[in-house]
Amino acid sequence: MNKKTQSKKILPVTSILVAFIIVGVLAVFINSCQKKHVVSNLTTFKSSNIVGYKNKPVVVDATFVPTMNLINSYAVNNNVMVYVTSSYRHSNNNLKKTVVKPASMSNHLIGHAIDMNIVYKGKWYDSKLMSKNNFSRLPFNVRNFLNEIRHTPNIRWGGDFKTQDPVHIDDHYNKNRSNWTVKFNALNNS
Repeated sequence: MNKKTQSKKILPVTSILVAFIIVGVLAVFINSCQKKHVVSNLTTFKSSNIVGYKNKPVVVDATFVPTMNLINSYAVNNNVMVYVTSSYRHSNNNLKKTVVKPASMSNHLIGHAIDMNIVYKGKWYDSKLMSKNNFSRLPFNVRNFLNEIRHTPNIRWGGDFKTQDPVHIDDHYNKNRSNWTVKFNALNNS
């Protein structure tokens, strides 16, 4: 085999290898762009019947806003005020005096959960008063507000959790661990 024939055989193999390398680099680049596109947009939520406790801002992910609007409509329908004591929490927050030990994949860490208390006719309803053991003794409007949440697909009331957390409401975003992790990483690596 002469040098000219040898170079003709090497050239296609080299071209194929270069093409594979370019395709691989492009795939990595496109994949990294897609992951960056799944960014979590935190926003301050404001509405008529959901407010932050002690005027603290209610911070949630933009994709959780429709759920918050629905919760607000339930509060309006039942003439209750919802005071949010906790919404988005940065992963560095060390919480003390919580009703329930925070979960490692908490929806609070991605802005898809709130902790709240309810005020109805001037009375404050907290975790003790909203517990399952006391549920039947709650005023109709408070019970109905919580039941509307409980009967809405993709919204969970923490009073129904195995370890009760009656001040908690979320959209079960952490059901899909992969999506939760992408959103969590977008918030904590930005």
